[in-house]
Amino acid sequence: MCLAQRLKSSDTPFSTPSNFSVNFLTDPSWVVHNGRQYKLLASLTTYATAASACGAEDPAATLVSIGDQTENDFVLQYTSLHSGSDVLWTDFTIATTGTVSRTSDSYTLEVSDFGYDTSGSVAPYESGAPSAFGAAGSCVLFVVRNGGADSGLWRDTDCGVSRRPMCERADYTTTVTTTTTVCFIDLGHSYGWSLCDILLAASAPQLTTWLPYFAYPSLSPLFLHRRRPQPLRLPPRPPLPRPPSRTPALRSSAATPSSTGEATSSSTWSA
Repeated sequence: MCLAQRLKSSDTPFSTPSNFSVNFLTDPSWVVHNGRQYKLLASLTTYATAASACGAEDPAATLVSIGDQTENDFVLQYTSLHSGSDVLWTDFTIATTGTVSRTSDSYTLEVSDFGYDTSGSVAPYESGAPSAFGAAGSCVLFVVRNGGADSGLWRDTDCGVSRRPMCERADYTTTVTTTTTVCFIDLGHSYGWSLCDILLAASAPQLTTWLPYFAYPSLSPLFLHRRRPQPLRLPPRPPLPRPPSRTPALRSSAATPSSTGEATSSSTWSA
């Protein structure tokens, strides 16, 4: 009898501070927040090199791509504690026309997207920003601190300057769902593979785990639909040969001595 189980991997977060966690199932330098992982890289690099460095992570990541004010607030809270730099590269670039795009997938931001408006001094951009894209385009920075105070706003700059990258990717340790099929073999009844076992072994051997039913008696309540296992029936033993009789042979009554020592006959003589 077969049971399909959906097993979802999970982790126990370490809060640093309360609204994000370090995932020790992977690289502890990745922080987890709202189904995403984030990591600060140490080197100061140009924009193109920073994007390549994030892509070289395993699994691959992109430069941080902030989608709303909630994520923006998280990035500020984390980087204000852990970043030694005042500004960080993001996944956004601005064309000479003022159009904002994501480098990772070439997606062009629309009116409803966070960071779309580049007309100047519109949140999340700083006052007077963006302003560097007119000549040859620009790359967007996340401002951690400005004048020693936490900022959380954006500005743009030449893509050839060196700044610190922040990478982002999906939190694959808590969102990937795998399916494992377990076949319980009732060895006490069938003495071999069931049809379920044969089909699973042929179709998905890498997902199949063979478990004898009797090895997991505590799981039996999970299989209420399964017929009650029958006891093992072995062929009967052959009968053992009977030993020779030890009873002594009966003596003839004609030779039985009387109490006087004289032989008596079993027949009565008439006169």
